[in-house]
Amino acid sequence: MTDYSAMTYACMYLLENSPDTDKDKLIRIQQTVDDTLFDNTLDFSYPLNDQHSIVMINDGTYSVIGSLDEGFKVQVVDASKIVRIEGRAGDYQVNVRAGNEIVKYPAASLIYCGDNNPWIKYDAIEIHGNLSRVASQLTARATKNTFTKSLLFTEGQCDYASKDTPACRACLESCEYSALVEDTEAKTIHLRLSDCTECGSCVAVCPSGAIQNSRFNVAGLIAALENTEGYGVLVATDADLMKLSSPLYRETVILTIPNYSLLNELYLSLLVLKSGGEVYFPDMTTLPVSTQAAICNVNRIFERFGGDVIGDIVSASRHPKRFAPIARRLDNMPLRMAVSEGLASLKGYSNNVYTLPNSLFSDLHIDDKCTLCMGCAYVCKSGAFQAQPENQSLALNPALCTGCGHCESICPEHSITLAPGRFREEETYVTFSAVAKDDVFCCVECGKPFATEKAIAKVAGMFASLMWDDVKTRTLYCCGECKPKLMLKDHFDNTAKGGY
Repeated sequence: MTDYSAMTYACMYLLENSPDTDKDKLIRIQQTVDDTLFDNTLDFSYPLNDQHSIVMINDGTYSVIGSLDEGFKVQVVDASKIVRIEGRAGDYQVNVRAGNEIVKYPAASLIYCGDNNPWIKYDAIEIHGNLSRVASQLTARATKNTFTKSLLFTEGQCDYASKDTPACRACLESCEYSALVEDTEAKTIHLRLSDCTECGSCVAVCPSGAIQNSRFNVAGLIAALENTEGYGVLVATDADLMKLSSPLYRETVILTIPNYSLLNELYLSLLVLKSGGEVYFPDMTTLPVSTQAAICNVNRIFERFGGDVIGDIVSASRHPKRFAPIARRLDNMPLRMAVSEGLASLKGYSNNVYTLPNSLFSDLHIDDKCTLCMGCAYVCKSGAFQAQPENQSLALNPALCTGCGHCESICPEHSITLAPGRFREEETYVTFSAVAKDDVFCCVECGKPFATEKAIAKVAGMFASLMWDDVKTRTLYCCGECKPKLMLKDHFDNTAKGGY
């Protein structure tokens, strides 16, 4: 029998409102889903004490610092005198050298008066001649009595991080509260969680899944969906669930979410795939505009199965499952890979092509100019490109493409074309397939394979006219080891003959 002694609110709601006759099974599934989400939660909170203690760090760039509201206790220190900063966000100790002594100043927040902020990792706020903006930011921080790690950042998946020419700035442009900051020196994005309001905008626009909500992260969502046993899924916040008066449908479990704005096409696609296309919200008309737009795109993507896969329980009646919930396990996969694997398992492709507005999906085309230099595979963080040496080909899975455009910009042959917002209902869109192939070229001296025939043909075509004898021309077809050997041998032979 199911233990009803420690049920979540979702369990209690189902116990009272679900028409299922086998309540024990329903509550068991719901408890497992709730427990799984809780077990995968990676947030933490700690109390904040004096949020009005401010340390201003000045490197001499600004001769006049100005003043803040009298409610703040401000200590100005010389950047060159700082020995170290200890503590955590909201509770720092700034150690400053004063003669032969070290003085410690408490600081809830730091302000940096200078250029190229070196204190970003301490959530220091930069002054760029706009003290009123800084004052507003500090005031917002001072209203908080706890600090919460609300976001997770996986730098290895981010299309901004570690790039000389960052292509993706979606999260930076979405944040209205300065919680995401460019760290140009480290070539990455700093999460200034002191300013985060947990609005979810950055999570929703991130095409790679590099930024996640710590309570509703990818691993937790996938693990929870693996335990739904193919039931329909009602997605709701606790607040909406408490207000809900409409009856639920049979064999439907509840996925409690902190904020609807977190959901984009990728998260929604996972819900659809694991529920068999039976996803509901309490009331679609009350959802954020961005979430409604994502739902429209997902319904379009799955329309070949006979109708909408996402609806609500207020304005619409229950719709049947559009397909059998996928059995393929998606654990331990990045977000886009899980979606791609799920879509690939559906089969039955319609070969339709959709252009979806403001979509996180993109398409790529590789033309026959490709010489298989593999530069695209090197720069692609999402793994959309794959070198396949066993058959001398370049393979591509467009569903993994985040649309960052790095591959298109670095391709020396200009053979890659990116099509943002295009989704193809084809097997080659959601699986790896060869998009360029060539035979291996072997060194004419030692016979070692070292390039593709297209690459050698291109190089030879560019430089053959500059070579004034057969030996020089032959070096164009040599590997890196044989080329200098052949050139030196030619040099010494000609020297011995008195030719040089």
